[in-house]
Amino acid sequence: MLRALCASFCLFTATTMAAGCSATAAAGSGTNATADTASDDTGLGGADASSDAGAGTDGASVDSGPSIDNLPCPSGVASIVGEGQDMAPGGACIQCHNSGEGPTDLIAGTVFRNLVTVDGCNANAAGSPALPTSFTVEITDATGKVWTTKSSATSGNFRMSANALPGFALPYKARILDSAGGVRAMTKAQSSGDCNTCHTAAGLSGAPGRIVAP
Repeated sequence: MLRALCASFCLFTATTMAAGCSATAAAGSGTNATADTASDDTGLGGADASSDAGAGTDGASVDSGPSIDNLPCPSGVASIVGEGQDMAPGGACIQCHNSGEGPTDLIAGTVFRNLVTVDGCNANAAGSPALPTSFTVEITDATGKVWTTKSSATSGNFRMSANALPGFALPYKARILDSAGGVRAMTKAQSSGDCNTCHTAAGLSGAPGRIVAP
């Protein structure tokens, strides 16, 4: 089962991971096309994020982050979903799906509320008035074409399948937008769509931590 293959991504732990600073990807201009919503065929992400004060290794801008910076699971809710759009928040979605089960995605990741959220923690708590339910994930490919999707209102997961991105050309840029007009963007183009392979709680390959909402 996909759940068994991804068990390592579904572990819910209260261990605080190393911190860094958040990111998403900067979008260019181009023809807009809307992809699937955050369901089994949707999502998006990018690799390297920014770090402490100033610009990070990927050129993303940074800020002081949300007030929940050091909580390993800000929502206080662990994901118990075995399969589907809300499974394994924080896990390397494409890496797992490419092992033989699940839909094939070009871009996938999770939008969290801080940099150090552990694997298996839902991004949002149901009914919480303090957290927006979802965010818009915007992708701009090498030709300037723009696609958008929504992160899950529960897990924070987002995905974009090959069917959702016809003619998609690497490298790409991306950014996260909230309903109030806030934007968190990465300025360096990315060639890997498996966002959570770098955007771990500890941060890998120059990423300072999780993809974080504006």
